[in-house]
Amino acid sequence: LLMASISPVFEAMLYGRMSDSKHQAEISLNLIDPETFEQIVKFAYCNKPKFTESNIIQIAEISDLYQIQSLLKCCINYFR
Repeated sequence: LLMASISPVFEAMLYGRMSDSKHQAEISLNLIDPETFEQIVKFAYCNKPKFTESNIIQIAEISDLYQIQSLLKCCINYFR
């Protein structure tokens, strides 16, 4: 539920007409490494992802891909 609230892509995957939204369906997130996904979950739950020079680009790319606009804005601010 929380991931769907921050991303229209996750919302469609979990609750929409996409094939992944079927009852008990597994969602494959092959493009996201575990460390990046951990920071996205931290953002979703407590709005406190840990940005580092080694993860910021991948977090920004995944935020853009999954349309997590508020996290993408945080990534952009990190660069300023």
